[in-house]
Amino acid sequence: MKTILVRPNCSEGYYKDLQNLRAIEPPLWHLILAKYYKADEVIDAEAKNYNYLQTIEHILKSKAQRIIILATGSHPSANIQQTDIANKIANFIRSISKNYQVEVYNYLPVNPIYYKGPNWDLVDIKDYVSHNWQGWAVNGVRQYYGTIYTSISCPFSCKFCQIKNFYRRNYEQRSLDDVFSDFDQLAKLQVKNIKVLDELFILNPKRVELICDYLISRGYNFNIWAYARIDTISEKLLKKLKKAGFNWLAIGVEAGNEEIRRKVLKGKFTNDKIREVVKMIHDNGIYIVGNYMFGFWEEKLEHLQETLAFAQELNCEYSNFYCVSAFPNTPLYDFYKKQNIDLPQKSIEYAQMSYHFKPLPTKYLRAKEVLKFRDEAFEIYFTDPYYLGTMDLLFGEKVIREIINMTKIKIKRKILKDELEY
Repeated sequence: MKTILVRPNCSEGYYKDLQNLRAIEPPLWHLILAKYYKADEVIDAEAKNYNYLQTIEHILKSKAQRIIILATGSHPSANIQQTDIANKIANFIRSISKNYQVEVYNYLPVNPIYYKGPNWDLVDIKDYVSHNWQGWAVNGVRQYYGTIYTSISCPFSCKFCQIKNFYRRNYEQRSLDDVFSDFDQLAKLQVKNIKVLDELFILNPKRVELICDYLISRGYNFNIWAYARIDTISEKLLKKLKKAGFNWLAIGVEAGNEEIRRKVLKGKFTNDKIREVVKMIHDNGIYIVGNYMFGFWEEKLEHLQETLAFAQELNCEYSNFYCVSAFPNTPLYDFYKKQNIDLPQKSIEYAQMSYHFKPLPTKYLRAKEVLKFRDEAFEIYFTDPYYLGTMDLLFGEKVIREIINMTKIKIKRKILKDELEY
């Protein structure tokens, strides 16, 4: 029985005019699960930009009897966003003939660690490009983008996160030999830009140092980005990370108010500690992606303003501004259900950059007020003269033009257009 794996494409409805800025990441889990399912083909509809009908056409052309559709993207939260289109494709295939065995998963059905590295032969690495900001570190080069993972799941339990639902298992680390092998394979594929997929790569500093030592010894000169925690970073580690090719670290600040941050289990570190670590990262020549969230339940307008002000003070080279979302099977989702909040019912309503995105209200603010503030905060941050001046010194005029053009893209929002009140 011929088996194929399929990654559906939902980007058109989610990104629109932002298509050229986003990353197209390799379907890492599909390439690993291909070993488990003994599949000899992966249809990556997102990378090929296939629409719904084109995806079905390529599935039928494959003449596969068993079709595994894995709804996931660059982050486990993307499984929510892809579920509807995955089910739509599956239902259409089933309606054609009962001879097709179609399975849909929005979680990992097996432990990928047992199947070692991905089978890169099943995709064309040239199809994948990094985020626009990652390319700033290497003169705008974005193609030949690879992903790697050194662990699965997460040892922490933030109320808004559903990562454990995706992995269906607890935190587990891969063997370092397998990690090294994956880096070697990406180097052979001439990959320049790499994302470490781990939710918290810099969790065990000694383990990270061993990975850095290996990369330094091989001299690959990668351009890598990874997630980090404020409380696990040290001067010694940063020096090794930079030498190993880690040009970007993403940190979850989430909120500018310390009390709000403590309530969502983001650690006990203070704003002063965040300032200290951000300076330390910058002093070691590493760029930062700051992640912030607007709309925690206890937040008032002044709390949102506090988060934006803190983001501007930290002045990270790139910042992501999100609205709080309540994903199914999380404590946050259960909490909002008890408050009788109208939660998203469709995949596309979870897509932050979508016209149909459905944000959450707070105890004091309507949902549309939170979203309006988020969109305005994005423009305020990226047009700030101090920020632009910093970017000019670091990356030059080309990047400044890119940032300015990025801020000219205005995301249309249904909730704001219709003046709905959720």
